[in-house]
Amino acid sequence: MIMIPDRSSRARVPVAACILALVLFSAAFPAFAQTQVSVLCYHAFLDDVKKKDPYSFTLDELASHINQLKNEGVRFVSAADILSGRVTGNNNVLITVDDGHRSVHDAYRKVFRPNGIRPLLAIYPNVIGKKDYALTWEQLSELAASGCDIAAHGYYHLKINQKLCDENPRYFRLEIYGSKKKLEEKLNRKISLFVYPFGLRTDAGVRALKEAGYRCAFTIKRGGVTAPVPIGDAAFRLPRYMVTRGGWQYCFNQVMKNSKGMAAVSYADARAPKNRARTAVRVERAGDGVLHASLTDAVVKRDEYPLEKVEKRLKPPTPRGKKKDEIKVASI
Repeated sequence: MIMIPDRSSRARVPVAACILALVLFSAAFPAFAQTQVSVLCYHAFLDDVKKKDPYSFTLDELASHINQLKNEGVRFVSAADILSGRVTGNNNVLITVDDGHRSVHDAYRKVFRPNGIRPLLAIYPNVIGKKDYALTWEQLSELAASGCDIAAHGYYHLKINQKLCDENPRYFRLEIYGSKKKLEEKLNRKISLFVYPFGLRTDAGVRALKEAGYRCAFTIKRGGVTAPVPIGDAAFRLPRYMVTRGGWQYCFNQVMKNSKGMAAVSYADARAPKNRARTAVRVERAGDGVLHASLTDAVVKRDEYPLEKVEKRLKPPTPRGKKKDEIKVASI
């Protein structure tokens, strides 16, 4: 009796094996499923928005943005959600608010919290509790306790570029290490996120951020963020969409494209546009004339902050053409 092999069953085995392998691969590497988050960057929310200020919105305008996104089925996620891998699908938005303007307190109470939004607040400590336009430490602590995530945004909001690293290493380290230390002391929580002042990223800055113990950092390069956050240098160039008065529709359209998987995920190096309009604020010395910049020139290792050991009378490096008693710092 001659046995004829069943070729059809043999053919089905490789196909089944391939399907099983694909399922296992997708489970092991969820980023390939294109889980994506669109990160929006805001600054201030004012009742009287000046026409020349492209980065501020009224609370009604902010609420309108949120309602537009909600009507499209957008899911608002937090930075903690992204870091922990609790995000699925593409229709996700993370709200970030830079610079610690006092208007954030009302915006959270009246718009963000009622809509279940926990924004990421990017803070540079030098203005907190010192300027009438900035949050107080009590307000910032309240926001953090209410569910807002906090990121360091430099100490003085200086450009963390190679020039600062070479010419003023003390300030370079203060922007990265000192901001983390100050926020952790004041808020009694670990700070693991960083937002580049001006969106400027350098290799020296990335190395210092890793050494300081940060997990990731945000730029202002446009694109979507994959979740969970990638490992390595890619985690330190996460893109965001800068929301401006004339650019909201563009940002909204990009969120919609990302939600449909149409926009490419970008982790390219972030460079601030050369001719982009900037809103400036003054960062002056404290009332006693002392700027507390107290990191030494010694190499600072992770979790080793000499901030409490040394206190010197230092002035932030002054850009060309500016007076020594003030420094112009853009609000982005």
